[in-house]
Amino acid sequence: MIELSANMTTLLLVSVGVLLLLLIVSFASRARVFTQYLDHMAGIKLKPPAGDVVKACFAEKLLTVSAGENVLRVLPPLNISDDDLREVVERLSRALASLPKSS
Repeated sequence: MIELSANMTTLLLVSVGVLLLLLIVSFASRARVFTQYLDHMAGIKLKPPAGDVVKACFAEKLLTVSAGENVLRVLPPLNISDDDLREVVERLSRALASLPKSS
């Protein structure tokens, strides 16, 4: 067994305490950010099957995910810029326009 001086033991305990505090703060802030992220999550209900829309979006270099049979999940980053948002709308519009018209 390693014997530590009183100063080394104190330093070690303080260091472990600081690391635990950082870990707790990190988890607490993640929960808030995750909750904020979920506030921005939405879905677009579609007439065509969501799988077809996901494939059309992929062809436009837009990664999307379906959320059920006819819902396209929309989950933009919290820090999305107006220009990036316009680009997403343009690509999504082109993807939807490329789908065959259904009756």
